[in-house]
Amino acid sequence: MERAETEWELASVQAVAYEVYHLQSILPVLKQKDWPVCVVQKRCLFPSGEIAGCAVPGAAFVFASKANGGVLWVVEERDKTGWWSPDDAEAERILRRQGQDVNPESVRAVQEEKRFRRWETRRVKAARTALASPYLSAYVAAHEVGHVVRFGFFSDSDLREYLKLRGLEGAERKSRFDDPEEIFAEDFRWLFGSKRANQVEYRPSCPEPGDRERVWIIEKIKIPRS
Repeated sequence: MERAETEWELASVQAVAYEVYHLQSILPVLKQKDWPVCVVQKRCLFPSGEIAGCAVPGAAFVFASKANGGVLWVVEERDKTGWWSPDDAEAERILRRQGQDVNPESVRAVQEEKRFRRWETRRVKAARTALASPYLSAYVAAHEVGHVVRFGFFSDSDLREYLKLRGLEGAERKSRFDDPEEIFAEDFRWLFGSKRANQVEYRPSCPEPGDRERVWIIEKIKIPRS
């Protein structure tokens, strides 16, 4: 362990606490578990490099990290007002009303015509840079809680069943994030983590999990769905 060089390298206690409360609200069974998530104000160094977090059965740890002092591209939704071209579905409806052929070229032509544009407010995604610490802290917390959930609820045979569900049984490992334990923790973070935690890209080389995997996890740990 090594002391953080600056306060900017420290994990955000507020972001970690919020992430834990978020996960407990999504998965109420976690409230019944005495599983601490500890924020450590030191960096954890191994010969292979620095790690931002780790987990053992019954506990998770979030460490200080040089990455926390950097910046991160954050994608957020916001309202934007302006002249908007019709989307593909609307352009196709316009063409059908006019009795014209619907094809990629005609759809594009409709979208480029100014007379079809409308002044309105839409919800758009916009990217900005932000201090990394709150986002990386939330990401690490959700990921490490995913490991603790795996240790606490799922056997090795359950994990093999999950990998089979994902179509990843015997799949090639292109990075350390393709390890089965890491896939489960990343899937947990991606499926149940907060928007802040999921500003960090999905790390394994396989496709992101979806509703099928979410339902499997929920049913396995017997969480009543609303």
